[in-house]
Amino acid sequence: SDCADDWVRIESVLRKERLGDFETTVFKVSAADWHRVMAEHRPGGVVRVQAPSSSAWGERPLEQPYALANDRESGVVGELEVLTGPPEAHYFPTVTEVAFRVRALPVGAITDGPLYINPSVAGFF
Repeated sequence: SDCADDWVRIESVLRKERLGDFETTVFKVSAADWHRVMAEHRPGGVVRVQAPSSSAWGERPLEQPYALANDRESGVVGELEVLTGPPEAHYFPTVTEVAFRVRALPVGAITDGPLYINPSVAGFF
C-alpha cells in the first residue's frame, strides 16, 4: 500500500547473512505489526521497505521490493526475513537508495532515520 497508515516500523536488524551476491536480512518488528504484515502474506509474496527521503519529488518516500522468506506457520513472531540481490548500480539513485541503505545496515537498532515495511503486495507462484 502507498498509504502510510499501512506501514510497519522496522525496529532493528537482528541478523544478516551474505550468500555470494545475495543477502538475507532479518528485521525486528513488534508482534502486533508482524501479524499485520503476515495477515495477507502468501508464499512468494513481496513486501516493500520504505524510507522517507529528501531526494524524491515532494519529499515522497522511496521504496525497494523484497521477497519475504518467512510465513505465518514457520516464522518467528516479530521477525521478518527478506531476500535481496545486489542493487543495480547503473540505475538512477532514487531507484536504488533504499536498496543500498538496507545492504549497508549493521546488525542492531535502526538509528539513521526510520525504515518501514509494507504488508505483502504481490505473489509469484
